[in-house]
Formats: sequence, C-alpha cells, structure tokens
Amino acid sequence: MSTNFFDTKAIRINCIGIMFLFTSISIQAHQLDLSTVLISQDEKGKCFLQIYSSLSAFEGEIDYKYSMNAYKTPEEFRALVIEHFKKNVLFICNEKDTLKFGKPIVLLGHETKLVVELFGFPENIRSMYFKNKMFMNTPHNQSSLIVLKKGLPNQLYVLNDENKQEIDLVLENGKWQSNTSILNLSMAPFLFWGSVLVLLLSIILLFRRFKPKREKLPFNCVSFQVLKPQPKTQLTKIKVPPI
Repeated sequence: MSTNFFDTKAIRINCIGIMFLFTSISIQAHQLDLSTVLISQDEKGKCFLQIYSSLSAFEGEIDYKYSMNAYKTPEEFRALVIEHFKKNVLFICNEKDTLKFGKPIVLLGHETKLVVELFGFPENIRSMYFKNKMFMNTPHNQSSLIVLKKGLPNQLYVLNDENKQEIDLVLENGKWQSNTSILNLSMAPFLFWGSVLVLLLSIILLFRRFKPKREKLPFNCVSFQVLKPQPKTQLTKIKVPPI
C-alpha cells in the first residue's frame, strides 16, 4: 500500500472509488443483464471466486434451465444455483492447471452472490483462461471480471456475447495480453483499493452470517422471508416480486 494513502488527496480519491463500487453493485442488484466476478486473495493467501448479480438474474437462469417448478424452498434454489455454477464456470492456468472449487456458498438477497474458495493456483502463472456462462441466456448480458491476486496485474475485463463469456490471457511484460476479443480496462488506483475494501467487508459479513446459531433458522434469506402468500391459494413455489 502506498505511504500516501492517508494524505488528504489520496483519501478523497479512495472515497470516490469506494462510493463508485458500492453504487455499481447497488445498480447491478437491480438489473438482470449485469453481473460482477471477483477473483481475489486474502491476507492468509487463500483465493476466492465471487459472483454477484441480482436475484432476478439468478432466478431467470434457473427457471430457464430447470423450469419454474424445479424448486419450492430457498435451499432447493441454492442447490440448483450451485449445480448451474459447476456446469458453466471454468478456470484454467498455464493451459493445463484446472483450478478446483471448494464448497460454494449462495447468499440470497436483492443482490445475490455465490462465493467459493479456489484451489490449485500454480506458483508461476503465465496464462489464464476463465469462462463464466452462468447468465448466457440473459439477453445483452455483461459480466465485469476483476482479478485481485498478489503477483498478477490488477485489470478489469468485460465478458459478454461477443467473446462468448470467456477470456484467454497471456502474461507478457507484467501485463495481460488477450488472445480473444475482449474489453480490457486498466484499474485506476481508487478502483483497486475500493475493490479491496469491498472484498474485506464481504468476507467479514460472510463469516458473521454463517455462524452456527444462524444455521438453525429455517430461512436464511431476507428476500424469501418478506414474501406474502397469495390469498385463497396455497403457494407451491417461493418467488420474489420483481424489483
């Protein structure tokens, strides 16, 4: 971290970055065609993959792939999201090292996220291939990919229909060079530090939310708790009203 981080000017820049990130995430939580993928490393060296989007976006894909009657409870919905993730997300380094995923966790809400630990990062990464087709059936879908891992360039990419929701990168002279048609945006310092803060807050909230005492609740999801049953009929499926 820069020694000027606490300077007045630096504070203003980082605050703007943080506000920008939270605003972007808030906007994405209400749009079906936008999502964010964050690949990051914590202080202990563990790597995580996080996928953010609106609950409606996740519902749309699950309903399309598995039918609208495929789930009746939040737990069944989470299970289908995890199954959909395993079928549509792939991460390979150095053309041969396929990274393994830990046990995914799905946090339901207006902004829904999937969090999973990554295993198998090689010590020296020369290339990276990443595919995320979780929302490929959503028209005009776009996914922002952010890589925040020690030793790798901090760059932002956009996955969409043009590049088939995948990237193929080669590390040259300390920068990623793309072998596919993809939008590449160098991350400004304020965006980088803002992303780090959002990551730390997400990890803290994640562990607080999944304490053993909370697991005893029948529904660990605000969006499912606030639903009102339809009058004179019995609910056969839990759905969230459109935002």
